[in-house]
Amino acid sequence: MAWVTGSQARKVYAMRYIPSCVTRLMAVLAVAVFIYTSATRAEDSVSICESVGSLGPVNVTADCVDSLYSTPVIDDEFNQTTPFTYYQVSGHFDNTSIRFNLYFPPKELWDGRFFQFAYPTQSENATDETIGFGLDSHAYTVQVTGTQGYRAEAAAAKFSKTVASRYYGDSTRHIYGYLYGGSGGSFQTVGGIENTVGIWDGAVPIVQGIPISAPNGFAARALLSLVLRNKTAQIQEAIKPGGSNDPYSGLNEIEQAILLEGIKFGIPTRALEDFHTVTNSSTLSVMLNSVVVLNDPTYVDDFWTKPGYLGAEQSELGDIFRNAVVNFDATIESVELDAQGIPVAVKIDNMPPAAALDTYSYHFSVYGADGTSAVATLRGTLNYTSHIAEFNSPSAGIPNNTTELGYLAEGGRLHIDNRWAIAMHAYHRYQVPDRAGFYGFDQFRNPNGSSIYPQRPLDVAKGLAESTSGGGNHTGAIKGKIIVVQNLMDHEAFPWHADWYRSQVMQSLGDQFEDMYRLWYNDNAEHNFEDPTPDRAALVVPYTGIYEQALRDLSAWVENGTAPPDSTSYVVTDDTQVQIHDTASERGGIQPTINLTVAGSKTAEITTGQIINFQATIEVPAGTGRIVSAEWDFLGTGEYVPGSVLAPNETVTVEATFSYNSTGSYIPVLRVASQREGDSTTPYGRIMNLARVRVNVN
Repeated sequence: MAWVTGSQARKVYAMRYIPSCVTRLMAVLAVAVFIYTSATRAEDSVSICESVGSLGPVNVTADCVDSLYSTPVIDDEFNQTTPFTYYQVSGHFDNTSIRFNLYFPPKELWDGRFFQFAYPTQSENATDETIGFGLDSHAYTVQVTGTQGYRAEAAAAKFSKTVASRYYGDSTRHIYGYLYGGSGGSFQTVGGIENTVGIWDGAVPIVQGIPISAPNGFAARALLSLVLRNKTAQIQEAIKPGGSNDPYSGLNEIEQAILLEGIKFGIPTRALEDFHTVTNSSTLSVMLNSVVVLNDPTYVDDFWTKPGYLGAEQSELGDIFRNAVVNFDATIESVELDAQGIPVAVKIDNMPPAAALDTYSYHFSVYGADGTSAVATLRGTLNYTSHIAEFNSPSAGIPNNTTELGYLAEGGRLHIDNRWAIAMHAYHRYQVPDRAGFYGFDQFRNPNGSSIYPQRPLDVAKGLAESTSGGGNHTGAIKGKIIVVQNLMDHEAFPWHADWYRSQVMQSLGDQFEDMYRLWYNDNAEHNFEDPTPDRAALVVPYTGIYEQALRDLSAWVENGTAPPDSTSYVVTDDTQVQIHDTASERGGIQPTINLTVAGSKTAEITTGQIINFQATIEVPAGTGRIVSAEWDFLGTGEYVPGSVLAPNETVTVEATFSYNSTGSYIPVLRVASQREGDSTTPYGRIMNLARVRVNVN
């Protein structure tokens, strides 16, 4: 590999060190003739990383050169002292858009490892939290501009080892590397750990997607919204603590069938307590406009006209779909421009009642002067209340063409429809994979294994997964140890997806499985990396600390042979829900468990002003840490107050009293955290969970 530094110290490395006295001209020439010299000089001879077939993944090893990323260039190097002390190296790969940053701790605080976060759309600038965690873990941090696949990540990882050897002054030390990423980054992480050797020693896939996840999961969720939007309140009430635990009660036959379809597809039942968040169709809109329309353009017409599709089915469910269609003309009353004078929104004169059903994924045809010929086609959102159509929403997927936006003018005419959007609500039914084992799709198969519904000619989910993972297809043939972090309230990467991948790894590794793989399921945690928004903080906990601890346990497993805590003990029910044990000793994994009661029960009936007692026993699985904090949210609003100071321990009992001054039904919450060393002050490796009860105040 050849690499070139930038303006401060231009050096060239072509598989051996070139002294610093090399002139800038020689450095530039070395880059220009890299391919030639690599092929002709024996001491610089290298092999090019090869792909598996024309469209398969590229096998990247420590000794081959990836032709896409053969020339890393250092643009800057400097010491940083705030908010942490580290040495930063910034650069890019020549003739690409990929940039990278390397964050090195002082030599005395480095233990010979690096952590590398991957996500397809990330910046090359790591967050302070990511950098700080690496430093606290005695690791340097690698971060690369987001892209598809793992090859840029691998090239940056390889180059980082060269830079680290130079910076720390030790070219013989083995440098351990660990890749981690969630959601789309989990595809990159799996692609990397399956298709590279000598780059990373282990990986942590987080909220793991698999080759059927998108757009199918988004479609199944949107279908619930379409059919069950008028039964939202009773479904949520049934699922809440103290509810009936029967969300099917009170639903008609069609509604029950669609709810069961969504749950069997993998939507976590308990997550439906926040029905609107789970069934929001904004991401489905992105998938529609940026993926499905481009790869399966005939789907919309087939859905509404051909036998076997719901749009053409003469049934109660088919009627629900047809009644949701918006297809009308409107006049533009006013136009909103952005700072550059480009139209970004319009107000229209009329709106049919069906437009109240959803905001996302409308298609707009802009009529020309004759009032009948379309001169532009746009994508956007439509607000039924305000009569505002917006064209710069991220849900549009692909940004609208600015020239076509220019046709929007006051008094102009539009044709507006959502035929594509409504058709997408059933797309998962027509994407049953050929590959066996994806049991969430079994409900769409006949007893002989054939599909009940007509199938599309292209498996879009498979293609999207292969693209994101760099051509890989989740074979389970991992080349390093992995710990998977999956969350039970995740309505985007369904819990069972990790169980499916576990089966692939088990089949691939055989007797080596237990020494290479762990799966930690975590309760009351969702998909998003960010801390929960205030309206969801009473439902789910942050899980950053869980994957931070997974990385630390993974490094100890690889470097010292210290086996990590066991995988979570779980079962997958007949309706595709992942269930775990209530007690820490039976559950496994690393998350604390909580047995919370109010007045000795899970539900209490009291009067205003009455003092009531809360009690909880909190435990961690043996050897996974100690409880370090407990905080209360007695109103269930997501606003917590600290409980009494705890003496960190593996088992802790906490108590509190409270009185309510207003009548109503409350869902009090206890949120706790454990930490491996029992350190209550560190922000890293905090493993959180929560528990809830119900208090009815009369």
